[in-house]
Amino acid sequence: MELFTERLFLRPWNESDAESLYEYAKDDRVGPIAGWHVHTSVENSLEIIRTVLSVPETYAVCLKEDNRAIGSIGLMIGKQSHINLPDTEGEIGYWIGVPFWGQGLIPEATRELIRHAFEDLKLETLWCGYFDGNEKSKRVQEKCGFTYHHTDKDIHWKLMDDIRTDHITRLTKEEWRVSKMKTVIIHGQSHKGSTYHIARILADKISGDITEFFLPRDFGEFCCGCTQCFVNDEKKCPHYEKLAPITKAIDNADVIILASPVYVYHTTGSMKAFLDHYGWRWMVHRPEEKMFKKQGVCISTAAGGGMKSTNKDMADSFFYWGVAKIYKYGIGVAAIDWNKVSDKKKSSIEKATDSIARGIIKRNGKVKPSFKTKGFFLIMRLLQKKGWNEADVKYWKEKGWTDKKRPWKNR
Repeated sequence: MELFTERLFLRPWNESDAESLYEYAKDDRVGPIAGWHVHTSVENSLEIIRTVLSVPETYAVCLKEDNRAIGSIGLMIGKQSHINLPDTEGEIGYWIGVPFWGQGLIPEATRELIRHAFEDLKLETLWCGYFDGNEKSKRVQEKCGFTYHHTDKDIHWKLMDDIRTDHITRLTKEEWRVSKMKTVIIHGQSHKGSTYHIARILADKISGDITEFFLPRDFGEFCCGCTQCFVNDEKKCPHYEKLAPITKAIDNADVIILASPVYVYHTTGSMKAFLDHYGWRWMVHRPEEKMFKKQGVCISTAAGGGMKSTNKDMADSFFYWGVAKIYKYGIGVAAIDWNKVSDKKKSSIEKATDSIARGIIKRNGKVKPSFKTKGFFLIMRLLQKKGWNEADVKYWKEKGWTDKKRPWKNR
């Protein structure tokens, strides 16, 4: 097995790596803090390769540019681990040569091994640990999502024949999936009022990577009705380039949050103008297939009412884009300033966002479109089979949707 990251090549150890291994493993700043003796010669390193590093799921950490081993990382599954795990769990260990400290290379390698463990090997839980004083290893684990589980004090470490304190950390598959989630928030106004705060509270509870855009600050153009996006190509839109960063963020996100305060019982003009620019992405034209596996949230607030119609404005776009699961939350906050929203209202907001976040996390990676969405898609499929707009017909045929392929199914 070989694994790749942006900068690294993770491959099995070879006997020809003995010189490189010795170069870095002879440094007493590397081995002892990790629980193993410094290497005493190239021959010693060769023996370690043959007897220790040649086991399955142990990799030489190499820079892509020269394929030279500069460290090691491994996954010990089940009873192979130091903590006697079941076969569905594994323990990760790693080290890297001193010249490569502080470059983020071991966190990069660890993240790839985590992905491999959960996605390819189907493990359910990963464990890691660091001895007292090994702050570098502790930081690697924190960066990669491991959280403290317990401490084993005064243990006899056989490799070094000494007494140590071992701090154990853990990462479950569900925690890893959540940490990978990407959320994009489109705020319907540029200032940070009640709607902003609720959207941000929810995004923080979902956790993961959060990207925010504020309208009209980040996009404030009005659709000019030229129909170029429908009839020819979305790139013909005069605002395509300016909209592109938001489009890219939406396409890369697992969760899309549209947040708008109520303006005369509807979304803000900025939100309406923004959504107008995606008419070409409605199912009647050229929907983006990624949407059929995403979750969307509509959030609206008002001092009084109008949340239902405002959320509908945004939910309509979600539905016609093909978004698989849509949540709507609106609340009359009885205030025009977040700081003046009552504690009772804020408590209600906390409970509601807790519930929505739990649902989103539970469905992450497993969400499927509703029967209503699938039904509308199939109606559009019949429309495209007969064809009336050349650009749309070509798109649907290229996707295979007029045949047997469906955007919500894995190919």
